[in-house]
Amino acid sequence: MNQMTRTLVFVIAASLAVIGAIFAHIMTRPPTVAGYSDVGELFYPTFIEPAKATAIRVAAWNSLTNQVERFEVRNNDGQWVIPSHQNYPADGERQLARAAASAMGVQRRAGRQRTEVVARQVRRRRSTRRSRLAGAGTDRHPHHHL
Repeated sequence: MNQMTRTLVFVIAASLAVIGAIFAHIMTRPPTVAGYSDVGELFYPTFIEPAKATAIRVAAWNSLTNQVERFEVRNNDGQWVIPSHQNYPADGERQLARAAASAMGVQRRAGRQRTEVVARQVRRRRSTRRSRLAGAGTDRHPHHHL
């Protein structure tokens, strides 16, 4: 085998390796998940003046009750009130201003959200499986459940 043939064989082998690597990269890339296209963007891009906020709503997941807990404070004719408590006056304007200002520049993230969605699906599957298992044999032992 002469020098030119040997070089040509190496060039072809290298080209096939590169094409294989590109193909493997494309085929093993994770699919894009619907609802995550806006990751990295600002939640409130037009919110630039916290002093003009008319309401602040906070939601948090309570893992003990498996429910979302919500709290809202609203500016009602210049007076900050808590609507869920019959418009009880809310004090602490400085804290409210800081809370409103903290919403500026907040970016959307995905990692934890995906984890929570998967965890919820796993819990749902487990509870379905447990309820099926608990239903089997309840005739003989009505007070024993898994």
